Amino acid sequence: NTWWQTETGGMMIAPLPGATPLKPGSASLPLPGIAADVVDEAGRSLPAGQGGYLVLRQPWPGMMRTVHGDEERFRKSYWGALPPTDG
Repeated sequence: NTWWQTETGGMMIAPLPGATPLKPGSASLPLPGIAADVVDEAGRSLPAGQGGYLVLRQPWPGMMRTVHGDEERFRKSYWGALPPTDG
């Protein structure tokens, strides 16, 4: 299985047979170059196995970059739900 959205432009989290542990029905780990994390409402990283918000901490080459030419709308829609962090 994999995890992605139309806005991400491609798979973000997926198993790599022979390189990562496989569990049926699991998307597994972020692909190389994808900075995924699970955080709480304050944007703090959570320990493995604890529920929270799945976030992508950095941009990547295939992601959408604007909403109909409106960069501010894009930023507010996709990057503003949680407070910014340094991590």
